[in-house]
Amino acid sequence: MLGKLLKYETKATARIFLPLYGALVLLAVINRFFMAIRPEGHSNLAFSMTLGTTATVYGILIFAIFILTFFVMIQRFYKNLLGDEGYLMFTLPVQPWKHIVSKMVVSALWMVASVIVTMITVFIMALDWEDLRMFAEIPRALAVLYQQMGVHGYLYILEFCTLCAAGLAMGILNIYFSISVGQLFNKHRVLAAFGAFIATDIVTNIITTIGIWLIGHVLDGMPIQVGMIGSAHLIMCTLILYCLFYGAAYFVGTNYILSRRLNLE
Repeated sequence: MLGKLLKYETKATARIFLPLYGALVLLAVINRFFMAIRPEGHSNLAFSMTLGTTATVYGILIFAIFILTFFVMIQRFYKNLLGDEGYLMFTLPVQPWKHIVSKMVVSALWMVASVIVTMITVFIMALDWEDLRMFAEIPRALAVLYQQMGVHGYLYILEFCTLCAAGLAMGILNIYFSISVGQLFNKHRVLAAFGAFIATDIVTNIITTIGIWLIGHVLDGMPIQVGMIGSAHLIMCTLILYCLFYGAAYFVGTNYILSRRLNLE
């Protein structure tokens, strides 16, 4: 059933994002074309105004896509699960945690897709076709990285990607948890959700500060020399565990509220 939820959520949101991505790529191609045929040696007011207009629309569209991605993430969770559609969604033979996972995964995918599409359009406008040969140097760069750092270089890349994924999931789940706390109130739910987000951030920072102090105190008393490479791995792994810990806490809290304390009134 989780697969069906993911499919439904992806199809419902793709109708919003795919046309925007197509428009962004089209604007990038148009801007690249105008920059390629731009007259040199003298100014052309009409041409400059046209190029300026398309470039401005391109920038506005990028901004709109990222704002809309954030808005859709919140709107899909609140409207589908805690709004009027919640009565229908919770009559399905699906555990609440599957609803949370499906919303989180699809939201994360669109956030990543927005970043990738934006980067592609920037490459379209900024690079000449000959410059695309730089991508052929990636395998060579990885080989140099392996020569310099051995398998640790690849581990750093893997740890960084894992950290990004864990951090993204934690951020989304934090918002879901705050929205879920807000729906426990009969009035001023949006304000309550915002307050829950601030309170969660404060509590998280306090716990993190105490945890860092305790870990540092313990490590100071241990005669262990991990070196620069080991220290980098330790920092990355600690950050990953940080994101996983709080992400799991937000997930459990959200699942508990949707399972035991759901208030659709």
